[in-house]
Amino acid sequence: MKNNSFEKKLEELNKIIALMEDDKIDLKKSVDSYKKGLKLIKECESELDKARKELEIISDEHDF
Repeated sequence: MKNNSFEKKLEELNKIIALMEDDKIDLKKSVDSYKKGLKLIKECESELDKARKELEIISDEHDF
């Protein structure tokens, strides 16, 4: 999923959440979905941290 945009990752995460909220999902699929969701969350958090740092640098450079 490295090449997916942040927005695509969030979309995939929302699909996983909807799937896991379905009472008809079996245990294995639920566990696999949970693992995939955690991975997506970590990737999104990393991207947000990068963006936050870039914004801090830009703000510092312009001294608002």
